[in-house]
Amino acid sequence: MSGIFISDCTILIFTYERPDFLRRALSYWSECDVKIIVADGSEGAAPSVPDNVLYLHCPGATITERIITLANSVDTKYAVYVADDDFIGFEALERSVKFLKENYGYSSVQGLYTKFWTLKYFNRVICQPNDYSYSKNYHWNSENYAKRLIDVNKHKIMHYCYSVVTKSTLKTMTSLFDGIDKSLGNTLFEPLMAYASAISGKIKIKNHFYCARQVQLQDWRGIVLYEDFIKNETSDYSQLIRNVVSECKKQHQETEEEAFKIALSAGHAYLNAVKMKEEFLRNDSFVNKNNYYQIYLRLKNYLKLYLQMYGVMKIEDVDISFFDGNKDAIQSYYRDWERIERVIKNERINNIKY
Repeated sequence: MSGIFISDCTILIFTYERPDFLRRALSYWSECDVKIIVADGSEGAAPSVPDNVLYLHCPGATITERIITLANSVDTKYAVYVADDDFIGFEALERSVKFLKENYGYSSVQGLYTKFWTLKYFNRVICQPNDYSYSKNYHWNSENYAKRLIDVNKHKIMHYCYSVVTKSTLKTMTSLFDGIDKSLGNTLFEPLMAYASAISGKIKIKNHFYCARQVQLQDWRGIVLYEDFIKNETSDYSQLIRNVVSECKKQHQETEEEAFKIALSAGHAYLNAVKMKEEFLRNDSFVNKNNYYQIYLRLKNYLKLYLQMYGVMKIEDVDISFFDGNKDAIQSYYRDWERIERVIKNERINNIKY
């Protein structure tokens, strides 16, 4: 065991037909004294799980149903959803729970991500810290929940669904799913957790390592994009608006009319964020103006990955400037990464597509 005990937080893992990833994830979390709940939609049940795991076999259940099942099974004050190929650092988790305890009014907190690859022929793990660099020091701390709700929708990627959140935030999130097609979990999990977090309290992304995420090829075919979900104005989107209105009225004593305006404004803010991102990518003058600098940054990153591959560069040498010189955060990162890397190497998964 790591010696880290987190009594008031639950790890929530949802998985489907990925026994190798689940085995590796449980091997990792078995070293931390924390409660774990798994909702497995696979046809066959896992053969065995560690003693600190509540295993729920849910064959045929959609991702939405498993997400809600996990939320309804929580009896601790805090919880965090963890993908079966993600590794939240033990010290990072402990620090995040401590932040929520000490900062009343916050519903959600996380830190920065490191992405990693495993090399089959070198038995090495190479990483690139600060994968979501745009989110450094994100902080939605307005006392006005409507401003938080609109502001959180001004960013296309919403990975707040993997933050440590309060139990009341989970309850809000499950309420937002009421009456909505249960097959839309892949579309709505991220935005609905963002909605729930903003309605329930303030949101913080701290400037320290939080999670290591494995890079692999994703198949997004058949998944409805959230922007299309809003644009198409389906009956499910109308139901989501009604659910948001209901939570605004219940938690903030908002009027029906004003709550409706806020809910629609949040959706419009997201569509505008998507539009701005597309225009940015089409802006040839900007790309051309910064072309040489972008090439330099890419070559610099490739060189670091190459040096890691051949063992010349270690984790201590990788760019950690995003910690702003915080020595405690840097040392904590090293300790968390050492645990993660050990499990990745010991529980190798082959045939991962990049």
